[in-house]
Amino acid sequence: ILTTTLDKYSLTIYFIGGIFISLSGILILLGKNPNLHLCQILRKYTVEDDI
Repeated sequence: ILTTTLDKYSLTIYFIGGIFISLSGILILLGKNPNLHLCQILRKYTVEDDI
């Protein structure tokens, strides 16, 4: 039981860490104007959701 719970916690920690790493990598790739690019991406997703 202890091993399974530890595995679940470690998997969630690795998953969350991977998300943060990917987000930071995306911000680095966006470069000088991350806010504009993020707004455009958010607008695309919101438009798709509205449709």
